[in-house]
Amino acid sequence: TAAANTKTYDTTTAATAGPTVSGLQGADTVTGLTESYADKNAGTGKTLSVNAGYVVNDGNGGSNYTVSTVDNTTGVINKAALTLSAATNTKTYDATTSAGAGPTVGGLQGADTVTGLTESYADKNAGTGKTLSVNTGYVVNDGNGGNNYTVSTVNNTTGVITPRSITVTAPDHVTKTFDGDTSVPSSYGPVVSGGVGEGVQSALLSYATPDSGTGKTVNVSNVVMNDGNGGKNYIVTLAANNTGLINSVASPVIGTGQSVSTAVVSTLLRNIPSKAADLPLEVPISLEGRLQADGFIHLTDILPQIPEITTITSVSETGLAALPAGVSYDPMSGQLQYEKLTDMPLYLTATGLDRNHRLRHIKLRLRFWGN
Repeated sequence: TAAANTKTYDTTTAATAGPTVSGLQGADTVTGLTESYADKNAGTGKTLSVNAGYVVNDGNGGSNYTVSTVDNTTGVINKAALTLSAATNTKTYDATTSAGAGPTVGGLQGADTVTGLTESYADKNAGTGKTLSVNTGYVVNDGNGGNNYTVSTVNNTTGVITPRSITVTAPDHVTKTFDGDTSVPSSYGPVVSGGVGEGVQSALLSYATPDSGTGKTVNVSNVVMNDGNGGKNYIVTLAANNTGLINSVASPVIGTGQSVSTAVVSTLLRNIPSKAADLPLEVPISLEGRLQADGFIHLTDILPQIPEITTITSVSETGLAALPAGVSYDPMSGQLQYEKLTDMPLYLTATGLDRNHRLRHIKLRLRFWGN
């Protein structure tokens, strides 16, 4: 009769218990008794049977007995412990949680295998001491759908994702009309090289100087990548672009109907602290022509060049309290009026109010060419 037996899964049907014998006569014996499970798989209530190969020692080759064997149905094969451990991994940020390393396996029995093993980071962001976990989807190949094992997975907390190095460059051929500042139209955006498609969340593009011209340098700064991590997944190198263009502003209107071209002749100084109420700005305006007739210039036409000023209230010769003889300013019409052959001052100071009703002084440089 097969005896009860309990073991842990080992891919075999072997049992260590020995069958019991009843009915022997005198000094007869049975040797070579063994038993085995009906199959190798883990479970309870498993059948154990007496193996062939035993010998009845009765001096008659066992022919003095009619032998019957009895199975045991209380056998147990416990599941084996199988441990899948995530391995350490280091990579450069790629906006994914994937890891190239493969988990290690402990506790496999016999020729059993585990296939489809992968692991991943807990999140995609750059950092050290990152957690790596074994992914689902692996297969335990034990001929029993993996049911011969109790599987546990172990995380690894030594993962590393290093920030990705990228270059953010100001775009080509940034173009605008002179407005007195270094801002770049919002339709332009920086160009990213070496990235993984996440793009720029925010950046500041600006001309190096506000004056008109070609081959203007456009800088990029304050770059934050759209990576969901405040840009910390990147090491950003900034690159300027020297193909910018600032076109000259339109001609001012001369009261005689004559139009005179303008061009910026020096850099506009724009340093306006938020608490300053009286800070001069230099707005150079070049006109050519000493007019032979009475006329006027619409000073309000230059306001697009000095956007802080919304209203010009008065004009005087710089350093003096008033305009010279033959020149006057009419704040109602915004006209700087002059008599023919009048020598205009080289510098004028226009006083005006900004959008917050703070007082500003604008230093204008006027120069006449022509007839």
